[in-house]
Amino acid sequence: MFSHKSELLDRVKARQKELEAKIARAKADAKGSTNKKVDEWEVKLSNMKKDISEASESTTEEISKKLNKWLQ
Repeated sequence: MFSHKSELLDRVKARQKELEAKIARAKADAKGSTNKKVDEWEVKLSNMKKDISEASESTTEEISKKLNKWLQ
């Protein structure tokens, strides 16, 4: 069971890196202008980081469900 939870956490962290790269590309393309989509992605990223942090401390069934949500 531990390897499954570890794999789940690794997959969500990979998704986090993808989202960070997407935000960086969008900011570069925006050339300094505010982009509403980037703001939405940053909120999403913040929530994802919170869930990853919770999962690092303790992985319950509820936290596993939150992590799975990020992979959909």
